[in-house]
Amino acid sequence: MSRILRHSIIIIFMMELVSCTAPSFYNKTYDFNKDIATENFDAAEKLLVDHKDKLETSKIRFLYFVNGGMLEHLRGNFKESNEYFEKADRFIEDEKKNAGEEASALFLNPNLSTYRGEDHEVLLINYYKALNYYMLGNVEDALVEVKRMNLGLQQLSEKYKADYKYDKDAYIHLVMGLIYDANKNYNDAFIAYRNAYEIYETDYKIHFKLSTPGQLKHDILRTANLSGMREEQLSFEKKFGFKYTSYNPDANVVVLWHNGMGPVKHEWGINFAIVYTGGGWVNFVSAEYGLSYPFYIG
Repeated sequence: MSRILRHSIIIIFMMELVSCTAPSFYNKTYDFNKDIATENFDAAEKLLVDHKDKLETSKIRFLYFVNGGMLEHLRGNFKESNEYFEKADRFIEDEKKNAGEEASALFLNPNLSTYRGEDHEVLLINYYKALNYYMLGNVEDALVEVKRMNLGLQQLSEKYKADYKYDKDAYIHLVMGLIYDANKNYNDAFIAYRNAYEIYETDYKIHFKLSTPGQLKHDILRTANLSGMREEQLSFEKKFGFKYTSYNPDANVVVLWHNGMGPVKHEWGINFAIVYTGGGWVNFVSAEYGLSYPFYIG
């Protein structure tokens, strides 16, 4: 067999693999997503249990862990939810990218690569762990997770170098403030609320055209007053244009509204035919899109 023929067979084999892609994760888990959206949690849990052995060792096990954590959180099983999220956390910390695997995925098929989660998905692990810990009465661990989420966002800021980028999150500081506030740690709650306010007044005005929520202003004044920060209270009263009005701090209800499903990823690809043109050259040709790429194989 000639060298050119051997190379041609290898390239054709590679392109066959590209064209024979497996179903997307969304297609594989459509029933699970539908059950979550319709609050049919028993059916969703059955799907996870029935496929547990396969999914726990699959290349999409990260999504299995976070889906399990989300499901148990929605059912109010906060301890079981964190057990799933802990597995996802350890997976992210312990797994190292395999260079050979990633190279294969680049040239052949993304389904060959182990899915390690998008940046925002990784941050949401800390968010839900914080909520779970708080609901379990473990305030210290809840605060640790919120701080980890904030640290993760700072690391993303260093990772992406765009001049205008999303690198601070007011909601993280709001959740941190709510946890401190609910435990009557008003000094730290004030600092967290103030940090959220500063983000609204800078990044959020620039990127999202959002102004500071009125409730946040009231919370800043209240926690400043309860902390004995008279100068800070007067400064913010002047800035906000209204005075602090005292009321029973235990007469509050906080609602966290988690609305909608995550974005869906769909696979899209182009099939190429391999045409040998002589002289050691082949062309990758897509008649459908009018594309032709020469490649020298020797």
